Amino acid sequence: THRMLFIFFNYTFVPFFMIIPLMISSMIAANSVVGEKERGTIETLLYTPITNRELVFGKLLGSFLPAVVVSIAAFLLFLLIGNAVSFGMIGFMIIRSPIWIPAILLMSPATSLLGLSLTLLVSIKSKTYIEAQQISGVIVLPFMALVIIQMTGVLVFSSIYVIVFSVLLLIVSYVIFGKIGPKFSRESILNTL
Repeated sequence: THRMLFIFFNYTFVPFFMIIPLMISSMIAANSVVGEKERGTIETLLYTPITNRELVFGKLLGSFLPAVVVSIAAFLLFLLIGNAVSFGMIGFMIIRSPIWIPAILLMSPATSLLGLSLTLLVSIKSKTYIEAQQISGVIVLPFMALVIIQMTGVLVFSSIYVIVFSVLLLIVSYVIFGKIGPKFSRESILNTL
């Protein structure tokens, strides 16, 4: 029974800490361009003396930091409460696998960056916040599949899998970021206002 609890709390929950930053960053990023268009606040921002690259970087950072902070805070609460309850009930701390180090420090931010890059790309082209949010909601589906795969035992994450998966996510995010710059045109955004 203790072994099953250890596996459940240390391996099954790992994909959930990909979904948390992904959802938070996607919601904020979906609002970052198209939401400002709808509220009429982006025009002033577009006339500021900053480069497009700085503007996109600011939008990304404004969505990335809250997602990572909430993800780390959620993990710390999970760690503290889970271990306090398990120590009180069975006499040892259940959440102690080394997989959590790359999962929280690497995979969680990498997932957030992927969600951000895809959602910001969608937000630039969307006409309404609802449209951007609905399209970006599709991004969560492959990660939900990872939760199901992990829970059924088809694939069990290890630290190496987490590191390799994180590096792949970072590479994909970098490629998508490269596509955001050319698509972010102040003139085309101003023409749609």
